Amino acid sequence: MKIFSGSATAIVTPFTADGKAVDFEALTRFIEFQITEGTQALIINGTTAEAATMSLEEDTRVLEHAIQITAGRIPIIAGTGSNNTVHAVTETKIAQDLGADAVLIVTPYYNKTTQAGLIAHYEAIMAETDIPIILYNVPGRTGMSIEIDTVIKLSSYPQIIGIKDATGDMSYTMELFARQIADFAIYTGNDDLYIPFLSMGGDGIISVISNIYPKVMQTIFEVTTKGDFAQAAMIANRLHPVLQALYAEVNPVGAKAALALMGVQNGILRLPLIPMSAEKNAKLAAAITAYDKIR
Repeated sequence: MKIFSGSATAIVTPFTADGKAVDFEALTRFIEFQITEGTQALIINGTTAEAATMSLEEDTRVLEHAIQITAGRIPIIAGTGSNNTVHAVTETKIAQDLGADAVLIVTPYYNKTTQAGLIAHYEAIMAETDIPIILYNVPGRTGMSIEIDTVIKLSSYPQIIGIKDATGDMSYTMELFARQIADFAIYTGNDDLYIPFLSMGGDGIISVISNIYPKVMQTIFEVTTKGDFAQAAMIANRLHPVLQALYAEVNPVGAKAALALMGVQNGILRLPLIPMSAEKNAKLAAAITAYDKIR
């Protein structure tokens, strides 16, 4: 079971000018923009959404709003992971009850766990839900990785349908593909590894830069899956300076800065994130301007 193939956007959460509330009007406009531009799914309340600074009530309202606005046109995947298993169960139940198509569940962070504890964590969530689960492996943020043998074990559960591999480790990725896990979707979470990932048979990407260029990221998928790697490489090479500028500071600082520069959103972040420095913001603006002239 694949929830989507191609490019999905891990969308930012737009906040009001004072940062104290979600700007639902801006969220509606942004969802419509994403759908119009051809993104294949939306990830709500993920890392890029600053979910770590949002209350359970805000998470729930944002997810409910996204499901209502999307109205089944593309899949909605809810980020429901936590380092507190009980909280992860609660959020996953809410996503299921609201009608999300799947959930994206990151490994526990800070307290972390063993591989056996990791399996027990996901088993506890599955014991109380039946919504499709995509594993999320991002050791750069969590301090732990899902070992390949653990992925194999977890993939044997019908409820676990895929993984977002955001390790940035091509050796890990190559072994993941080499194990040939049947009926298991493999998505990259690294914008810069999109084409090599697809070349090995990946199912798509859960992307940050698609907040800004959703059509471009979906086009890369389409030309690559047709075997036109030269065209895909040309598109990616042109986009690369924007990608570098976007990730000059921790995600989603760059994504929100870019959307503000483009007049799409106000770019407001919640602490501990702060706005991109003036120097880096100028480089990002220059990269976007240069790219928009050649794409």
